[in-house]
Amino acid sequence: MASILAVRGQQLQHPGDTDPEHELTTTNGLSSGRGQTSTNGVAASGSSVSPANGSEHFKRLNDSEIQRELTGTWVTTWGRGQTTTDVIAADGSFLSQTVGLPKGQKIQYHGTFLAKDGMVLGKAVFSNQTVIMHLHILQLNSHELVWSNDQGVTEPTFHKVGG
Repeated sequence: MASILAVRGQQLQHPGDTDPEHELTTTNGLSSGRGQTSTNGVAASGSSVSPANGSEHFKRLNDSEIQRELTGTWVTTWGRGQTTTDVIAADGSFLSQTVGLPKGQKIQYHGTFLAKDGMVLGKAVFSNQTVIMHLHILQLNSHELVWSNDQGVTEPTFHKVGG
């Protein structure tokens, strides 16, 4: 579990911990933390989303368009037979399950993935711990999703297997 959390999780929060800067409902400006600069906008070519790069021919997607593209069932493989399936609903709620861990173990957790200011803010609940994530979209289209966290770690490509 630690290796999955190291890639996905930004900060572990314990019950009772509060950090207004990293709450999903914040109305203040977001800080990407850890010295990283956040991508405040994403751009699309067709149905694909990639980081805004100043190209004139790209159309910026708003948060509702990003959220719509995220909705569905996504699968990735981490290596050594570990596979993660994320089922993301239109309201941003998700259920994630990683299988193929040693001794037949699996990790299951739930939370929210919400598009805000061109990023995906994630909040995952693992029994008594909450993990807050700031995910930068590198690629998003009808069949692939690639994102990185604030430490610059890019997760393996997720493939859409269901709408």
